[in-house]
Amino acid sequence: MVMPRAPVSNGMLVLQKSIMADNRNDLGVLILAGGQSQRMGMDKALLPFAGGTFIECIVDQCASLSNHVVISIGLGQQDSLKERFESGAQFGRVTWVEDQHRNQGPLAGIAAGLKSLEMHCRYAFVTGCDVPVVKSGLANELFRIAQQHDCRAATPVDGERIFGMTAVYRTDSWRVGNDLIRQGRLRVSSLAEQLDARKIDVADLREFDPKLESFLNINHPEAYRVFLNSQGLAADPEVMKKLRPS
Repeated sequence: MVMPRAPVSNGMLVLQKSIMADNRNDLGVLILAGGQSQRMGMDKALLPFAGGTFIECIVDQCASLSNHVVISIGLGQQDSLKERFESGAQFGRVTWVEDQHRNQGPLAGIAAGLKSLEMHCRYAFVTGCDVPVVKSGLANELFRIAQQHDCRAATPVDGERIFGMTAVYRTDSWRVGNDLIRQGRLRVSSLAEQLDARKIDVADLREFDPKLESFLNINHPEAYRVFLNSQGLAADPEVMKKLRPS
């Protein structure tokens, strides 16, 4: 299924809208929120942004991508995230899943999330709770490539670097993820390599995300400050005090 790049007639416009509606069912979204945020000093999902928090902003953006949004959290994180947000209006259609492997990094979250989505859709776009700007055009392009080549994963790369946490995976790949965890191979790039992912140079994705903001993850306080400045916002001094790692 290839999405037309531009409508050329009223009929084509109707077709494009129909395909986009299908994408919402064929492509799920997995938001990874199970990290310990040690370099930040507080849960990155709760960082203030755009009148709310990172996780609220990301869910709002991902709702336009898919009817199936899953948030993967670490074991024991329900008090800090699920119970805080599950009653919110934008979280009404979100499914929460817990990692099944404690302290095994983001690969455990990817495996748990893909497994949860397998019954609903064939592919899933993966992003993190520390990526506050998600460009739907980029996600849909990765999905288009995965479908066009009938591959198990479509993963952006920059030289030797693999962006495995801003990628599209076939949802049945959770089994491969679990196998890697059992082998102690916890790098997310190992999943892309094991799946023989279709690699896409990040430069070729600027058409869909000119500033490559979908790859910007906020891991430490200074990165958070710089990100806010890039959005024309000033960091709250009181918040910054709380972010100082202990």
